[in-house]
Amino acid sequence: MKKAMIGMSGGVDSSVAAFLTQQAGFECIGATMRLFSNDALGEDQQSTCCSLDDVEDARRVEPLEEIVDTLCDEMKSHHIERLQRGVCTLNQGFVFNDLLTNFERVADHCSNIALAVIELQSDSFDTHEYVRSLKQMKDDSFAKYYDEYKHKYSLQ
Repeated sequence: MKKAMIGMSGGVDSSVAAFLTQQAGFECIGATMRLFSNDALGEDQQSTCCSLDDVEDARRVEPLEEIVDTLCDEMKSHHIERLQRGVCTLNQGFVFNDLLTNFERVADHCSNIALAVIELQSDSFDTHEYVRSLKQMKDDSFAKYYDEYKHKYSLQ
């Protein structure tokens, strides 16, 4: 598979460019430059892009991607129950499943971009090892954010 390096500014345009490049069949590697700290500029985190804070924000994406996958699985199970009770139709199920699949894809693309930002920031690019270490809970921030999102986005 061909590879493409995408410069990630933190904005929508570069994210869409990465998404479209991936859809065109390329393995995308996102890169951002740590040029400054918001604190050094006297700015809060929401007022600028491309700062040290953006790389730290990327660490929050993988736990959220895991939650999106879990929620999609739960919603599919709930849909099957509705089908069995006769409350929903198969045609509605096809549309519903397509929507869930698209949500999962968007979450996966966001995860790929965030992992690239994190790994390139640490002068390596072994995203598989990074994800493996996250899932083995070697990173306390993963567990913290996962629990936060699990509570915030519960279907109950």
